[in-house]
Amino acid sequence: MWFLCNADVHESIYDKEVDVVDWARNFLDEFLDNCIVTDSMPDKTTPRNPIWIPPALAIYKINCDATLAGRLVGVGIVIRDSEGFVMASSSQKIEVTLSPQVAEAVAIFRGIKLTIETSLTSCCIESGAEVVVGWINSKNPLCSKIGVVIDDIHVLLEQVHCGSINFVSRKANQVAHMLAKNGISFVENMFWLEEFLPCWFLYFD
Repeated sequence: MWFLCNADVHESIYDKEVDVVDWARNFLDEFLDNCIVTDSMPDKTTPRNPIWIPPALAIYKINCDATLAGRLVGVGIVIRDSEGFVMASSSQKIEVTLSPQVAEAVAIFRGIKLTIETSLTSCCIESGAEVVVGWINSKNPLCSKIGVVIDDIHVLLEQVHCGSINFVSRKANQVAHMLAKNGISFVENMFWLEEFLPCWFLYFD
C-alpha cells in the first residue's frame, strides 16, 4: 500500500512487475535467513558473508549498493537493527555518468548520511564493493574523483559511531541491490522510515 501511495504522490514510473517480485523474493529470503542465524556479529576476518547477518544489540547495520544504467545511477540503502527489522530505507536516482567504483562510494556516502539524518548513528556498514571498502579502511589519500568521495565519507564517519565497514557478497546485500535497481525507475528519491518498500507480500501470490 505504501509503495502504491508513494507512486501516486510522486508520479513514479514503475512498470517492471518482475523486478518487484524479484525484490520481494530477495527480501523474504534475507529475512528468513536472519531468523535462523545465531551469530550476533559477523567476523571481521571473514568479509565474504554468504548471507545477511544481524548486527550486535543496539547497533544498526547499513547495507548500500549502486547500479548503473547508461547515464543513470541507482542507489539502494537499507538500515536494520539487531533483530533484522528495517529502521530506514531508500531508493535513489542520480542522473550522471559515474564509474562503478565512484557510484559504490557515493552509495556508501549516502548510506552514512541517511543514518545521521535518522539518528541511527551507532552503526556498521556493508557494501558489495570490495575495492572501495578497502580504500575507505586504508585511509590513504587518493588523487582521483573517487578520492574526493572517500574524503567526504571520512568526514561523515566522524559524526557516527561506526564499528566497521565490511565487504560482503551479493547474496548478503540483495535487498540494497534491489532498492538500487528500483531507484532508477523512480522519478524522485524515495525514503521509508521504520518500514520498507512493502511489495514483499507479492511473494505469497
